[in-house]
Parts: sequence; structure tokens; C-alpha cells
Amino acid sequence: MLRRFAILSLLLIPLFLTAQKSEQIEALIYQQRYSEALQLTTIQLRAYPRNGQLYAQRAWLYQHLSQPGMAVLDIDQAIRYASSCDLTKSQLYFTRGHIHSEVGMYSDAYEDYTVAIEEEPNCAQCYAKRGDLCLTMDYNPLAVENYAEALRLEPYNTEYRVEYARAMMANGQLNESALQLQQVLADDPGELEAKRLLATYHFLQSEPEVYIDLYLSYLQEYFETNHEPSGADHLLYAITDSVPYAYLSQALDNYINHTAGDIQVMFRRIRAEIYSLHGNYEGAITDLTELIRNEQDYDRSALAMRAYNYMKAEQYQSAAEDYTRLIAVQPRNIEAYSGRAEAYRHLQMTDEAIADLISITRLDYTMALYAFYRAARLEVERENYLTAVNYLNRCIELEPGLPYLYRYLAEQYEALGNSHMAEYNYRAATLLEEE
Repeated sequence: MLRRFAILSLLLIPLFLTAQKSEQIEALIYQQRYSEALQLTTIQLRAYPRNGQLYAQRAWLYQHLSQPGMAVLDIDQAIRYASSCDLTKSQLYFTRGHIHSEVGMYSDAYEDYTVAIEEEPNCAQCYAKRGDLCLTMDYNPLAVENYAEALRLEPYNTEYRVEYARAMMANGQLNESALQLQQVLADDPGELEAKRLLATYHFLQSEPEVYIDLYLSYLQEYFETNHEPSGADHLLYAITDSVPYAYLSQALDNYINHTAGDIQVMFRRIRAEIYSLHGNYEGAITDLTELIRNEQDYDRSALAMRAYNYMKAEQYQSAAEDYTRLIAVQPRNIEAYSGRAEAYRHLQMTDEAIADLISITRLDYTMALYAFYRAARLEVERENYLTAVNYLNRCIELEPGLPYLYRYLAEQYEALGNSHMAEYNYRAATLLEEE
């Protein structure tokens, strides 16, 4: 009896150790210590090399460690040993499709989703993901078909209804798309993506005033719901050339006058951008100054935008002052140094402008060619040709294959009376142009 109990105890030891390690792995994952969890999972796989669940688990860890190739290899093994995995073959192929899609292997992802559907024909999510993929690949008719199938399986899924409308819009079925979106909003007025897409429909239908009203309403509701600006709020000024400027300005005035706090800040920033795009630099400066004065320029972007508008308005001293303030709080801001260098150039403060350009070469090696070349041109403007030659030689050291550098260098040697070096560099430019 004791001997039988001892044998039974020995058989249970591996099971106990496996459960213990599983708990350790779960704890490590909970603490986001994915590398350690991966190592422990690998140890378990050495003991149980045909365990599909362990392969699936390690694939998940590889995904979180940004190693998609290794994740796919483990998913393949999980499929091979699917009988010992908690996930179905459909779920495993779906996961592999997701990984392939993330790394841009769209054809492979399409095949994976297709197999997932063959394994589980009633999987609405599989059709929806394949629809997403079709939209990404511009296979718009197929995207419509896949979302129609997803909706047949889950007719009340709001996300699928919105994506179905998006697919129809991409496929040119504008009226059908609008009808679907109107139905979604009738059932759920708070579905913001449906409102945004409906606004886009009215823009595509050349109804810009309806578009503006819907889109600004969408922006406000999105902010109220998510407490941050919509990631798509750039669309309003990206297409502003096709939107009636007067109507848009009036609509923004209304929103600014009837909102407060961060929502008002968002609309004021949008109006400043609209003003700037339409050449109303003073209007933009006024709005941006209001944000800065009231300490509502949380990321200093309003300060950077105001400096830009001062430059466009040819108020170079004010632009230089704003760029200086920006550099004080963001000492590695390349755009600020570049902007201030240009402002100094207009103010005929050449030494200061060149100092900013040299600062750029120290802060960002990839910008050194641009900065040295600009410095050379500034030296040429004040007829300091020898220093210009030195800067141009630095440019050629960085990028020896650009003909225009040799030609410009030759011109400076000519100005210095060095015909030999001028001719040498002209020939170098010609040879590079002939390659």
C-alpha cells in the first residue's frame, strides 16, 4: 500500500511542478515581466514539447516583446498540437492573421483569416477582421461583402455597422453608407465615429456647410466623452480649401463663444490654424496669444505656432523672441533653432543666425548638412567667401555625392580668385551629374 502511494506521489510531482510554474508565469505576466515569463515558458516547453497551449502562450509573449516572427513560429506549433491547446484552430489562425497584418504581410493575413472562417464559418469577428484587411488593401468590394457577412451573424453589433458603412463609402456606395450611418445614430446618438463618417459623406456630396456643422459637433462630443481632442481633428483644416472660409470662421466663433475650458482651447487652436492657412496671420496670432496668456499652451505648441505666424507676418523680432522662449523650455528643439536662425537672418543678425545653425549640427547629426549649407549661404551674403568655403567642405564631407555642393563651392573659389580650385570643383560637379 505504501509502495503504491509512493509511486502515485512520484507521478503527481510533475503535475504539481507544472501548475506551480503556470502560477509563476501568470504572476510575471501580471507584473508585465514578459522576458522572464518567456524564459519560464520555454523551460516548460522543454519538458512538454507537444503542448499546444504552451506554444500559444509563448506566441502571446513574443508578440508583447515585439518579436512577431517568433510568435508566428510558435502559433504554427500551437496549430500542429491544437488538441492540447485551449484555443480552437480558428482562434489560432485568427491570431496568426492578426500578427501578419500588424507587420504588413497582408496576403498571408488574408489567407489566415480565410482558414479561420473555414474552421468556424459563424465567426463574425473573423469576417470583420478580413473586412478591415480588405479596406487596408483597397479591396473595397470584398470589404463590403465581409462586413455584410459579419452583420448577418451579429446584426446588432454597432462597430460592425459603422465599419460596414465605412467600407461602402470607400466603395463609392455613398447613399447606402449614409443610410446605414443614419440608422446607427438613430439607435445610438452617442456613436461618434458614425457622426464623423456622416460628416465626411456630406463633404463628399459637396454639402460643406452641413459637413462643418456635423464635424464641429463631432469634435465637441468626442472631447466631452474622451477628455482629449479627436485624433482626426486635423481633417477640418486639411480640407479647408474646399470649405467656405466665412462659414467655417463663423461656426468656430460660435463654438468658442459658447464653450469654456479645454474644449474652448481646442476650438481656438483650430481657428488659429484655419486663420494661418488662409493668410490671416494676425487673427492666428491673436488666438494663440490668448492661449499663451491664459496658460493654456500645455505643450508649447501654441508658442511654436505663434512664432511661425510672426514669421509669415514678417514680424521677425517677435518671432525671434518666441523661438527664444521655446528654446528655453525645450533646449533640443531643432525647429525652434532653425526658425530663430531664419528670423535672425531677416533681422540682419548674421552671427546669431549662424550660431543657431551650428547648434543644430551638434543636436542632430542628420540635420548637419542642411545647417552647414545654410550657414555657408549666410556667409556668402556678407561676402565672407573663405568661411563659406569651410562650411561647404563640411557639407561635402557629410554627403560627397551632391553636384550642387561642388558647383556652389566652385563659385566661392571664383569669388576668392582661386581659378584652379574653381575649375576642379566645376569638373567634379559635371562628373557627378553625368553618372
